[in-house]
Amino acid sequence: MDQLSTAQIGFLVKDEPAKIKAFVIARMDSEEAAKIMRDLSKDERTKVALELGKLHELPLELVEKIGYNLAEKARHVPDEGTVGVDGIKFIADVLGDLDNSTRQELINGLRTSDIKMSEDIESHCFIFESIPEVPKDILLEVVRKLQPDDVITAISGSTSKIKEAAIMCFPEKSRSALVSSLKSKTPDSEEIRTARKLFTDAMREMADAGKLDLQELNTKFAQSDSEIQAEQA
Repeated sequence: MDQLSTAQIGFLVKDEPAKIKAFVIARMDSEEAAKIMRDLSKDERTKVALELGKLHELPLELVEKIGYNLAEKARHVPDEGTVGVDGIKFIADVLGDLDNSTRQELINGLRTSDIKMSEDIESHCFIFESIPEVPKDILLEVVRKLQPDDVITAISGSTSKIKEAAIMCFPEKSRSALVSSLKSKTPDSEEIRTARKLFTDAMREMADAGKLDLQELNTKFAQSDSEIQAEQA
C-alpha cells in the first residue's frame, strides 16, 4: 500500500464497508487519511471514524487479507503477529488535519453516534490553528520546551495571529531575530508538518498532566472560527 497514491487508495476502498476503510486508513499517516475522509459522504465519514476509534490492534491475517483483496501492491505489513494501532489518537490526528467545516461535521456525527468515544477523541485532538486560543501560560511553557528553530518552522505559512502568539512567548530580546528567521526561512511541507507534530505532542502532554483541556480548547476555537466566518459572510 505504501506504493499507492492517496487517490488510488481512495479508489480501492470506496466500495468497501466502513470497517475495511478504517483498517486501511489506519495504515496511512493522518494527513493522507484526512484526504480520504474528506472524500467520503457525511454518514460514511462518521461510520469510519467510529471504527477507527475502536481499533487497538490489527490481526496480521486480516491486514494480509485486506492487502491481497485490494491490490497486489498492498502487501506491506510488519513481521509481528499484530499491528499496534491507537485508534483514538489516530482519528484525533485526522481531525487536526481536516478543514474546519469537515472537522466540525465529523465531531457532530461522533457526538450523536457515540458520545463517550467522541469525548475521548476530542480530548486528544489538538488543532494547530487554535494556538491563539491556548492559555498564554500553557503556550509559553510549550514553546519554551521546543527548539526555537522548530517553532519557527511550525509557524511558517500560518496566520499572523498564530505567528504573533508564538513569537510573544520568547524573551523580548530574541524576538526580532526570530522574526527575521521566520521571514527568511522556507521549509517544505514535510518539515512544517513534522514541526507541528511536536506542538501536538507537547499539547497532549499538557492535557495528560491536567494542565490543558483540549476538548474545551477545540470548542472555543470552533466558536471563534464561526464568529469570523459570520463576520466575513
